[in-house]
Amino acid sequence: LADTWENTKYNTTEGNEFYVTTMKNANGAATDVAIAIYLYATSRQDTYLRLVHHSSNWDTIIPITAGGQNGLKVPAEYVYSDISKDITDNDLSMDKVLQVSVLQDECLHAYTCDSFGELDTTQKVSLYITNYYSQNGFEATNILPIDALEREYMVQTYFNDQGGTEFAIIATKDKQQFDIKARVGCDTDVDWYTISFTCDKGQTRLIRAANNECSLAGTIICSDTNFVVINGNQNVNLGHQSHIFEQSPSADKWGKEYIVTRTHGHTEDYVLLTAIEDFTTILENGVAVAQLMRGETYDCILSSEVAHYKANKKFICYLYETGDSYEEISEQGSPAMSVITPVEMGLNSIVIAEFNATADDLKLEPQQYEKYYKINDHFINIVVETRYKESMQIGNQKITGFKQVPGTNYSYVLHKIDTTNTSRVLKCTDPNGTFTARMYGYRYYETGTGTRKQKNFILL
Repeated sequence: LADTWENTKYNTTEGNEFYVTTMKNANGAATDVAIAIYLYATSRQDTYLRLVHHSSNWDTIIPITAGGQNGLKVPAEYVYSDISKDITDNDLSMDKVLQVSVLQDECLHAYTCDSFGELDTTQKVSLYITNYYSQNGFEATNILPIDALEREYMVQTYFNDQGGTEFAIIATKDKQQFDIKARVGCDTDVDWYTISFTCDKGQTRLIRAANNECSLAGTIICSDTNFVVINGNQNVNLGHQSHIFEQSPSADKWGKEYIVTRTHGHTEDYVLLTAIEDFTTILENGVAVAQLMRGETYDCILSSEVAHYKANKKFICYLYETGDSYEEISEQGSPAMSVITPVEMGLNSIVIAEFNATADDLKLEPQQYEKYYKINDHFINIVVETRYKESMQIGNQKITGFKQVPGTNYSYVLHKIDTTNTSRVLKCTDPNGTFTARMYGYRYYETGTGTRKQKNFILL
């Protein structure tokens, strides 16, 4: 696929057809009342989104207003990869190395439609999903449309000893062939394992490291047709423990240059960079720090507010948001992961979404929900060429406070969102300007020793 990389044109999360799943949270089965799976959609136009679970009778249509968002809680058993009830593929699983599970029913098909439910390819939405387990974790990812999918991916997971690293695959056609070269890293030892299998359209496979102390980062997945990959950790310890996951961008969506901004209120986050080709030389703030071979990862601590990464070949960048204390709060919150968009893949505008679970969904009294569980503070980190920073707006509200990224022609801001602003259109009013962004939020909850701020993250 390397020959087609420079010709990549599809650089947006907006589309008209999606396949959706999540992976098992740190706690809870799909039937646990504390599990809450939400889907949110935003759109530039008035439109409808149809959600179908093909192996059951569940089928619903939701309206979306232009420049706004809508969402709903979906039955967890239709989209939650709960390994406790899935079928282990004994022919492919390897004792103490890999566990391969067949997830028969845990995939939703989503597409834009008219009011009668018929596919409408003229309309586009951005789609997001959350995997929420009561007070113990609230993680989210965008869902990429089928037009943004490809045939080759490289998995990114975080090395730790708290819970299994994992990734899920969704097939987009019947009898789809998959070939996986699994990179299993334990401490300093790395071994490669090859497995192949076929799936029918909408079928999901979940692959986990059987040893909690091993990582699957650098695993290569190929197929004869485009497909979906979700990757992350069932449980990870980054200052605090929680489930983390992101939909993986395909290899053709990787870039050669990234601007990474730290999470608001944090003292540090972690950055992981992975190479898709041999002899990839990584520069950090203009200084060469690593030369990576295919599948190898360079990790570092982001203690400053911003960092600039560049290489001679394409690579991928993930930010791992630590479960750090926030502002005056001494307790730590949940960690999360975000895939960072390369500056080459910037957008001119997008409709953003804000997430919140409800008191009813979490089985809480309204007062308890408002005081400890509702997400109160929403932030968006934006990177834009300096010459276009004066053109950045949410709705008609201008975004100010940009700072220069040292050694580059880019500026950045950690912007707190005004939730009273009814418009959710993030845009550069200059048609030539593009930006990348990362959105997240904080919520309170009470512990035995104080008050904690938790957070959720999405990719724009």
